[in-house]
Amino acid sequence: PFWLKQHTPRRSPSRASAACCGRQPHLSDGGMVASGSILVPGERVRIEGLAARPELNGTVAVVLAAGSDAEARQLEEAGRVKVSCYPKPLSLRSSSLAPAGAADFESGAPFTVLEVVRRSPRVAELCQAAAAEGHDFGGIGSVGGLDNPEELAESLWRVFTRGEVLAPARLLPEDFEGVVLDTPGHWLYWLGLEQVAHHIVIEACDGVWRGYQALEREEASEAAEKPFESFAGVLLQGSKGQKARGFTAGQWASPEVEVVTAAGAAACRDSEEAKETVDVEEIPPTGEDDDRDSNQGDRPPSARSLWGAGQDLNREEVSKVLGLVRTLQEQALKVAAHLREQTGAAEGDDD
Repeated sequence: PFWLKQHTPRRSPSRASAACCGRQPHLSDGGMVASGSILVPGERVRIEGLAARPELNGTVAVVLAAGSDAEARQLEEAGRVKVSCYPKPLSLRSSSLAPAGAADFESGAPFTVLEVVRRSPRVAELCQAAAAEGHDFGGIGSVGGLDNPEELAESLWRVFTRGEVLAPARLLPEDFEGVVLDTPGHWLYWLGLEQVAHHIVIEACDGVWRGYQALEREEASEAAEKPFESFAGVLLQGSKGQKARGFTAGQWASPEVEVVTAAGAAACRDSEEAKETVDVEEIPPTGEDDDRDSNQGDRPPSARSLWGAGQDLNREEVSKVLGLVRTLQEQALKVAAHLREQTGAAEGDDD
């Protein structure tokens, strides 16, 4: 089955605790949306001054488009704005909205997920200091070098839950897109795509999203390309031609477009501490081996250009990724039903 786990790393650190982690506490920008200002869909706003829902004050939402012309007229006549919230959107007056500051991905932990995956020197320094005081971050230094998607998901789970007792994974809910898109705050979502043997991690923070994945590296072969043709590399990305396919979590999140050759993949496996420095080959800017998102002709965007490279994603961009997960789930269910018909097994049988 497809499943979902979620956890928030967000805490409410004091200025003193924030300072000891080497960063400044997140401060509000202040200032309400000016009367008569037009807020456009996709814009991030901070909710302030709600008496009926005080628990939402200070949270960040995303302005949503009206679902119909009639709804648009109703919002305009009432002087209200439709904004994201789970399980259903809110209709708020502009006086309750303020411009949102930068998404605070550092909230709750002394390092971000992106820093962990990219093997930031700051993470290494903090881990050394923590180890000297007897603390353990559970193999944090090896996360960026992982190329097995399940191991990556489990490693990030151990690092950011820090031994807390948490609810088990649940079957992917029918409204999982709304959960990921509309739940306010800072959340990590683990999506287990078991029927296609893959896992991805999506981080949501104040109306901004980031995506993480890895793909086990293999020797180059003609057959190695075929599993990725159905989605043209938009959800899972492999290399073309005779290059080795697959990538580590660190390579996926790197701002540089790189692919590791077969020799480089073997060398990385032999050394967990080595960063992505062996036999790294830059993808050429032109030619048939170009894996970058050029969007020329009818060519679809690559997975990495769509939601990788550690880039900040907006609501529309992450919606595309979640839509692909939904499509994968629907196809997997159809295949499972077809197999049951062929074998005569009843729905729900494990055999």
